Amino acid sequence: MKILIKDLEFKLNKRIKRNTSIIGFDTSSKCGVCFGKSDDKNVEFDHTFLEYDTSDHQKMYIQMYNDFGALLTDEKLCIIEQVYVSFNPNVALLLARMGSLIMARCIEKKIPFQFLSAISARANLGIKTKKDKEGNKIPKGHTKEVVANWLKEELGFEIDQNDIADALVLVLNGLCEDTIYTKKAKKKRKK
Repeated sequence: MKILIKDLEFKLNKRIKRNTSIIGFDTSSKCGVCFGKSDDKNVEFDHTFLEYDTSDHQKMYIQMYNDFGALLTDEKLCIIEQVYVSFNPNVALLLARMGSLIMARCIEKKIPFQFLSAISARANLGIKTKKDKEGNKIPKGHTKEVVANWLKEELGFEIDQNDIADALVLVLNGLCEDTIYTKKAKKKRKK
């Protein structure tokens, strides 16, 4: 999909980097990967979807390493989804290893990389995932659908796989000039 930079800037209310290429990875066993390439007037987006069998982690990691290496070419920046540590530490470890494989490939190919959480990436673009437009609470496990719907309604992106949605949000953040990747330190309150 191609979109005029001036239209994207208007819709996001953010300045878009010109003449750059960004890749974003939403890591999981269903890995969404999105590419964004800008020139002076347009941004062109493309995406792919990778699915892995998690029954044999050794084979899965080798396959991921090879796939990630093939996808990374000469991008100016790679955005890797930061691991969200929830109740299952095994899932967090699995996702951290996946992100580490991407990071290793970036280092090998001299591609700068940043980690950004899905929550921060969505918030940076103004995507609300707690309540819908009517104020109803969004059920747990439906966040990616909400993000995909926002991308369709606000930017006109047709996404056939919800796992692509966060990868696209990561790329949009990478294209924005004002994106901050590090978490601000909280001030300690005096007791």
